Amino acid sequence: MAKKLLLSELDKHLTEAASRASSYDRNMGAFASQCDREGLSLERADPDSWRRSPDPVKLSRGNSLEQLFRAEVASILTLGRDEEAVLARRVEFARLRL
Repeated sequence: MAKKLLLSELDKHLTEAASRASSYDRNMGAFASQCDREGLSLERADPDSWRRSPDPVKLSRGNSLEQLFRAEVASILTLGRDEEAVLARRVEFARLRL
């Protein structure tokens, strides 16, 4: 069974590395290599954690496609500045590992 790198652990490491911008790329490369050597896979976030509960009235069968689309988009949680930075670092780290 593959070992998992929890998102909380990854965020801690990435936030610490981001505080040293001059060596960020080098540190991320070294950390990615370490994860590869140890056979760590990244934890996957539950997609439901990105959403608030949709309004069942807005998702009823009688609504138009546009209304359904708007209700779906409205259910997605908006990220704050810090949350967006954390997500961007996660994506960049995953890209580096690939």
